[in-house]
Amino acid sequence: MISDKLIEYGLQLAQDISASAVLVFADVTGSLEDLVVASKRSSIPIIVAVRSGQEDLNSPGKIKFIPVPDFPRTRLGQIKIGLLISVARRILKRGDRVIVLTGIEHSQSIDTVMALDLDKESELVSAWEIGFSNAGVKPEIFERILTLSAEIALEGREGRQIGTIFVVGDSSAVLSNCKNLVLNPFFGYLAKQKNVMDLALEETIKEFATIDGAFVINGDGTIETAGARILASKVGDDFPKGLGTRHAAAAAITSITNSIAFAVSQSTGNISIFKSGSLIAEIGQSSMTQPVSYLQVPKP
Repeated sequence: MISDKLIEYGLQLAQDISASAVLVFADVTGSLEDLVVASKRSSIPIIVAVRSGQEDLNSPGKIKFIPVPDFPRTRLGQIKIGLLISVARRILKRGDRVIVLTGIEHSQSIDTVMALDLDKESELVSAWEIGFSNAGVKPEIFERILTLSAEIALEGREGRQIGTIFVVGDSSAVLSNCKNLVLNPFFGYLAKQKNVMDLALEETIKEFATIDGAFVINGDGTIETAGARILASKVGDDFPKGLGTRHAAAAAITSITNSIAFAVSQSTGNISIFKSGSLIAEIGQSSMTQPVSYLQVPKP
């Protein structure tokens, strides 16, 4: 009952304050029936964040599904990922006002309503001003790397935590500022054989993530190399204190190239995203490890 009332309230609030969209996290709804019914009475578009692989391309009514990585997140981490992917997909843009409905993961109960002005959210404004497309990175590639980073952070390798860096976009310039620590394991393969969108390559990528160094990936998802040592080292005065050399390297390479870097922390499992030398988002894990509760998506 509380979730139903908050859905109604969120949609009414969105209309009252002229919001651009309502963002709902599927883990906390259990079913989309109420959303589908409510969407028919509302003029506000509804964005539903679902676990990767659960997207329904034939979204009922005004509901639009976006995929988010399948790993436990803090409540704030949920919101950051949902908004970042919405910005990357150009569903949301600078200046938009968004109502967010969320709660504890897998609780099937909404308990939080937030009204966000994207202009006032520094991480999202940075992401929008920089523009993912300006780096030549396709939205689906951004989402795929985010998912891989999340899985590596959560799963580790052979029972131990690992960290790595993915540098995506402007690969020619990135490679000119790197030196391989090992022989390039992707050398000699066709582009289609080494694209991150190929799910058959997933375990290979996770295995090579144990090698020191970074993955260098083209904006279309082609992996140019792994185990690359980033030679750039200069970071700006705004580089967050407490982050290590892996994060400093990720920030430095993005400061001199038009790329986006994802740094997975070995010690915390957090994912830090850098662009133009700045940290544009940090996504933390929650300690919750409950199994995923899959949705029953109603037919329109």
